Amino acid sequence: MSESEHINRWKSKLPASVITASLLSIAVGQFNDTIDVVNKSYDFVLSTFTDIPSNEKLESIYINASSDLLRETFGAPVYIKNTIDNIKVNYYRDPNYLISAITENNGISAFLVFPIDGFVPDMRLHTASDGYQGQSFNAYDNVMDSHSNIANIGSYYIEEIKGGKFDLLYKSISGSSDYLGEYSDNDYKVLMKFNDKVMMEEDVSKSLAALRTKLKPNFYGYSKVELSLLEQGILSASEYKMLTQGR
Repeated sequence: MSESEHINRWKSKLPASVITASLLSIAVGQFNDTIDVVNKSYDFVLSTFTDIPSNEKLESIYINASSDLLRETFGAPVYIKNTIDNIKVNYYRDPNYLISAITENNGISAFLVFPIDGFVPDMRLHTASDGYQGQSFNAYDNVMDSHSNIANIGSYYIEEIKGGKFDLLYKSISGSSDYLGEYSDNDYKVLMKFNDKVMMEEDVSKSLAALRTKLKPNFYGYSKVELSLLEQGILSASEYKMLTQGR
């Protein structure tokens, strides 16, 4: 990279005070030392004041990639558990989210992203690429499957949506959990009504429409496995608290 390219890179990113000090150093012939300082300052500012590093990690993970990519990107799993089908779910931690991943035959079959403290991920590959936490589920059509759960350890709704940039390779997943966003009494009512209809094997069309109008997604993912298997990777409230508290 040329000297001018270096300067243009950090000039557009760093605070004015850092730029000024760096330019003065360059003027007296300390270019190499200055570039080293600038690059370190750039990385610090990037990681401290932006979500770019967190989103870059997410962009490097994709369905059918080698499962080794998860460890290379996030380090060792912070939590591991087996599903009732004896499928291993590994959980990884980023400062802005938790990610649960299901791997089969050394490849990534599915993963879910659970934001921390309101983090909104870049979702360009998802069906909901033009919106996420700010819109209710009914903003997106083509629901292929949906599941719900009501429990003291955590209540949630999760669905598969057809579409996304690579919809022939995976299904887009959107979900809502009460430990990621506080539910109102009405939120619980629509969730319970839908859940009851499913349990009783009754027509769920009206209750599903009401739920999708009322609730908003607060976690998402991608998957090529059945939704019934994927939902086993959803954290309980206690697990989420344990993995995020004090970190």
